Amino acid sequence: MKELFKGEVIDVLAVSGGIVFAYISDRTADNKAEVSYRVVNFENGRGDNVSNSIYQLAKFGPDYGKMKDYIAHHLTTNVAALDNGRVFLTERDGTAKLIKNGDEIEWVGKFLYKDEPPCAICGSGDTVWGVFKNAGVAVRFSAATQRCELRIGGSGGEFSFDKPCHIYQTGDELYISNCGSNKIWRLNTKTYQTAEYRFFDEPVLFYTRSGGYEIVVLKSGIYIL
Repeated sequence: MKELFKGEVIDVLAVSGGIVFAYISDRTADNKAEVSYRVVNFENGRGDNVSNSIYQLAKFGPDYGKMKDYIAHHLTTNVAALDNGRVFLTERDGTAKLIKNGDEIEWVGKFLYKDEPPCAICGSGDTVWGVFKNAGVAVRFSAATQRCELRIGGSGGEFSFDKPCHIYQTGDELYISNCGSNKIWRLNTKTYQTAEYRFFDEPVLFYTRSGGYEIVVLKSGIYIL
């Protein structure tokens, strides 16, 4: 693995030719965190600090300015891009919103599993997947019917999720980071088969891909696999 950044990372987003991420740059005497934002360009290996507007553009898309009234906080709100210019948002209390073109609200409701909100989501078409850390499950939610349709995990066996904290989708494959077991599990959305994809020596917090690279955030920092 190649280290890209050492430190406490809050979030990482894939952008063209690199990544944008939020990290804790300092803590006050009363342990309040100061957050900074940084971009890494894979072509030249350069890293530079950027404004939070660059982070929000990467996270929420070109309509992020119009969406500010619908987002509780740009760091804690989860977002999944769906079809037809729609995005699906979830908040810490489980509130979910389906928004089109940045300012057209199609639906507001709840996305919860046993009263727990998802800690991360991803999506495509009309389908949203969320992972629930305490329950140890991945849940499929339909934006068309506004209902949870399928649950995977929660069995507590050898091959179950252990504190799943992030989910990434490419094609028919989901990659679920488990900070409890230090593993990334791969889940096929057609067959629903799961397989261990990666194992680490410390908690794995995020997994994504950008520019042909696999990016992972561990407790110690950001790495290229």
